[in-house]
Amino acid sequence: MNLLSLITRKPAAKLVSVQAWAEARYETPPARQTLYRWCQSGRIPGAVKTGQWYVPSNAEYCAGSKNEQWREMAYGGGA
Repeated sequence: MNLLSLITRKPAAKLVSVQAWAEARYETPPARQTLYRWCQSGRIPGAVKTGQWYVPSNAEYCAGSKNEQWREMAYGGGA
C-alpha cells in the first residue's frame, strides 16, 4: 500500500443492523426475512453476519437483473 492510497482512502462506514438500516431508508421497511435474503444474496454490499446481519450505514440496495429492477420500480421494495 502506498502513501497516496492511504491519504485518499475513504474511512469505513459504521456498521448498523440491517433492520436499523432499512428503517432509516424506507417509509415502510421490508420484512426481516427479505432483508436477510438481500444480505445473503449480496444485494446489500458490505453486509456481514455476526449472529445477525450488519450493513454499512451508507450502503445502497442493488437490484439484480433488469427484470428485478423493473419489478422494484413498479411495485417497490420489500415483502
